[in-house]
This record gives sequence, structure tokens and C-alpha cells, in this order.
Amino acid sequence: MKKQRSYLLLIGIIAVLTIVGLVQYFIRGQTELNLPISGSRSLDFSQNDLKENPTLAPTKALAIVVVDFGNGRKISAKTSARNVYEALLEIAKEKGFNVETKQFKYGVLVEKIDNVGNTKDSYWTYFVNNKMGEVAADRYLIYPSDKVEWKYQKNK
Repeated sequence: MKKQRSYLLLIGIIAVLTIVGLVQYFIRGQTELNLPISGSRSLDFSQNDLKENPTLAPTKALAIVVVDFGNGRKISAKTSARNVYEALLEIAKEKGFNVETKQFKYGVLVEKIDNVGNTKDSYWTYFVNNKMGEVAADRYLIYPSDKVEWKYQKNK
């Protein structure tokens, strides 16, 4: 009887370890593939991943883009883009102004739009559907009918 109980306990432990191993393999597999987590709008993969596997690239979405310079000047247009940064570049190309950025490990930081740059007192930030972005602009996916706003804001 004790021997039988020991075997059942051993089989139970092996079953639990196997399930835990499979769950970790699945989670690590997602992380190593750098797929966006379900429901997330941020991208966790590099441009090299997109070149190697173009199916990872999200589809372009038609969005409204507004650039608010904070002094009453606003530029707006509809554009088709995959992410917030791409949407800004599309409107810049269409309207004929420049965008200057700095690349970091976490993504792109917009430093200047049409020669209006970040300072110790003011900075560029983006909003999607009135919600301030929490990741780099090139990592935030946009969806059809999103409203993307780039705002030049004063530090509080």
C-alpha cells in the first residue's frame, strides 16, 4: 500500500512539473519571439525582427493625426500608419516639416517637430484617443479611427 501511494505521489509530482515546464516554455517562447502580448498596443520587437519575419509587422491603420505646437498652431491630417511615430512621419512628409529623433534601447524619442524642440521647460509627447503614451512612439500600435495627438507641453 505504501509503495502504491509513493508511486501515485511521484506521478503527481511529475505531472505538476511537466505542466509547469510546458507553461514556462510557452511563455518563454512568446517572449523570445518578441510577440506583442494580447491586448497590448506596444511592440516588443526590433526592426531586425520585422526584416527577418515580415508577418510580425502590424497592418497599417487609417488614423487622424494632430500636431499641436502649444501656441495656437495646429496641423492635422488623416494618415495610414502602423504606429504613432510612423503616423507623425507621414504627416510631416505630407505637410513638409521635419522631425528630429533620438534612438534609445526602448525606442524612438521625438526631440523636435518643425524646428520646435524639447527644452528643460517644454517637451513633445503623444496621446492616442486622449490617453498619454506610456511607451516609445515607435512601439505604440494604432488602430483604425484612432486619434493621435502630438502636443508640445510645458513641464508642470
